[in-house]
Amino acid sequence: MNPTLLKILNVLGVAAFSLFAWLQREDDNPDIYVQPSLVDVVLWVGFYGLVALAFGLAVVRKFPRWLFLAIVLLGLFHLATTIPGVLQNFSGGGLEMAKESMSPERAEVELSREFFGVLIAFIATALIWVQRPKSNKA
Repeated sequence: MNPTLLKILNVLGVAAFSLFAWLQREDDNPDIYVQPSLVDVVLWVGFYGLVALAFGLAVVRKFPRWLFLAIVLLGLFHLATTIPGVLQNFSGGGLEMAKESMSPERAEVELSREFFGVLIAFIATALIWVQRPKSNKA
């Protein structure tokens, strides 16, 4: 792929995942979430922040393996904590994520959104991973 295009896509990745990290600051709002906590805020901001960092480092052609490992481990943790909400959401005969607003009464809606957000972050991280130079690939 064209190096200039990759650089542009990586910069867009930094912007998008920085925005996603910033949006997580509301995760301790009791009007929206069931049992909100500052720990959730830190974990979600950290997760999306690490993906943004990976995109930023990809701009300068740096691909630290520890960063990919941290993204995968934190992402797997988030998948494990959100999958019950996805299953509950599907048990209603469909998957509701867009029409319902976030509320403690419909926690499965936000958990489903978070689950699919992790999957998007994993896809993005895979796109960064394949950019590594061939001599650096394991």
